[in-house]
This record gives sequence, C-alpha cells and structure tokens, in this order.
Amino acid sequence: KVYAIGEEGLQEELVQRGIEIINAVDFEGQLGPKPAITEDEFAIYKPVKDVGAVVCGWDKDFTYTKLCLASLYLQHGARLVGTNPDTYDTVSGRNMPGCGCLIASLERSMKGPADDIYSESKSTIITGKPNALFFNQILEKYNFDKKDTVMIGDRLDTDILFGNNVGVDTALVLSGASVLKDVQSLQAGDNRTPTYVSNNLEELLEM
Repeated sequence: KVYAIGEEGLQEELVQRGIEIINAVDFEGQLGPKPAITEDEFAIYKPVKDVGAVVCGWDKDFTYTKLCLASLYLQHGARLVGTNPDTYDTVSGRNMPGCGCLIASLERSMKGPADDIYSESKSTIITGKPNALFFNQILEKYNFDKKDTVMIGDRLDTDILFGNNVGVDTALVLSGASVLKDVQSLQAGDNRTPTYVSNNLEELLEM
C-alpha cells in the first residue's frame, strides 16, 4: 500500500502495478469533505495500516490536508518516494513551482530541532531523472546503445545530470528551465556540464 500524491497518470500507473492506493479521499470519507484539515481532525485521524511508502508526484491540487496526512504516514515509518526533484517549470518567463517543492515540504515536515532544515533528505528515493536506474530500464526496454544515445533536455540539474551519470552525450536546449548563464557559471568538472548547447531542437539537429 502507498499513500499517493499526484495526478491521475501516476495513480493509474501504481494501480497497473498492483499497488493499493491510499489518498486524501479517504480523509473525506472518514471525517467529511473539508477545505483543510484542522488540528482536532488531525489528532483523531486513523492511518491505514501497512502503508509502506508515500509516493509524491506533481499535483496541481496539492493541499495542506495532503501534506498533513502524508507526513503522518512518514511518521509511522513509510518511505518517501518522489517522481522527480524539479524545483520549477518555466512558464512564460516565470518559475512555476514543481514536484521538487512538494517533496521538499514533506521532507521538511520530518525535520527535528537539531536537523539542518535546508539539506536534502538522503532517505528520499527519486525514481525518475537523475536516477541512473531509470536509464537502465529504458535501455532494457528499447535496446539502446549508449554510444549512439544523446540525452536532450532543458534542465542541468535533472536532464543533463541524468545523461552524464549514465555515460551518454548530453544536449541542453535553452528553451526551458536552464539558461546560458547557468551553463557559464558551472565549474570545471561539474557533472551538470552538457556536451552540446543549443537554443532549440531545430538548431540542435543542424549541429
């Protein structure tokens, strides 16, 4: 069983894998629909037994209720699993908070007075980029050859790091999250350094 935070696609994927899902709808069934959980309601909420993980993906309807219940399952020993650590997506030149912000809020909820609240949790499992295991699954499914593979993306901290971690060439397109000054600010040997940089996919194909 997992407590799931995420859009319909994530929840469908979990169900297809035979995983039982618990989510905030169960709170509404137990206590009635509320705009936000109260202290009294949190105090009497009865967690579902045998929830082994909290799975957190992008969720445009993320709420304080979802945060509280997920944190409670973490307090009861569930592992935190995130789909990706993206801090934001670029929308019309603005940074719109991404999945990484939701994961960070859950990690923060577990910090104690003596902990560094700004450090990332080493116990959180990220299943997508830049986790190299994700790339190995792609290789097995599509039979790619590393020497003929290029990882293309718009983020240095996930896409490019992902490609470099698994030993393939990488190409950063400057049409998304990372910009040229981000590349120029990297120190020599930084594992986020792309093999190629282009303004867009069309330019990349002409290189």
